[in-house]
Amino acid sequence: YVFKENKYLFKIEPSFFFNNGKDVITLIVTDATTNSATNTNLGARKTFGSDITISYLKFKGLTLGAGYSITGETYDYEGTNTFTPTTYYNNYTFSIKYNWRKYKTIFNSNLKVYGETPSIAQDDDTEEYYQVFAVLVDE
Repeated sequence: YVFKENKYLFKIEPSFFFNNGKDVITLIVTDATTNSATNTNLGARKTFGSDITISYLKFKGLTLGAGYSITGETYDYEGTNTFTPTTYYNNYTFSIKYNWRKYKTIFNSNLKVYGETPSIAQDDDTEEYYQVFAVLVDE
């Protein structure tokens, strides 16, 4: 949806996605204390979700944007068509851009904020996979 006036433009852009991967190579956490990981081939992975971006453009050259996305993720570790329960996570984006046309220069700043993001780890004893979550921790 686009709303346009003489000196500005307001835009809303929704989107939806679905991915169905087979023989997926993914990073597996092998030791959470040392943050060690290795690439592993899994049976399948499905992701689906949506995002929405809202932009405001002032024709003098200023553009402001914000976005939100939600993603669902599920795995079939062995390729047996048995998927894990779906886990959902969020991301937020913010942007500001100024096009200084007189000097043919563009200033741009972007910020992406990740919510609690799922990952996969492997148990040392049983070699079974389980889900972990990456969170930013202040030290």
